[in-house]
Amino acid sequence: MKKEFPNNYNMIKNCPAEWFEPIEFVTFMHWKIDGWEMPTEYHCMIRARNHRTNKVTEHVYKSGAAAKKKVKELIAGAETEFTVCTHNDIQHLIPLKYVTDNDKENYSV
Repeated sequence: MKKEFPNNYNMIKNCPAEWFEPIEFVTFMHWKIDGWEMPTEYHCMIRARNHRTNKVTEHVYKSGAAAKKKVKELIAGAETEFTVCTHNDIQHLIPLKYVTDNDKENYSV
């Protein structure tokens, strides 16, 4: 059985809204999405979700060669969507058979 890590979700959820400073959506997105930081000793991080089992796994690599090998493995399996985060970019990849009409309308597929 995996260890559960404690969090403060319920405590934060139950706080009154006025305790939180309002923030514009664009500012929030720039801060949280464009402002990621990764330790310098790592080359990339990969988060993968298997569509058959719905299991999520995370992989962290210090070597670009090892990361490329993992990406090739995920692509060959054709059951997993995954996100690759490097120091400069974030990419989300979905197997073609799981691409929805919404994906086609809103993303370059």
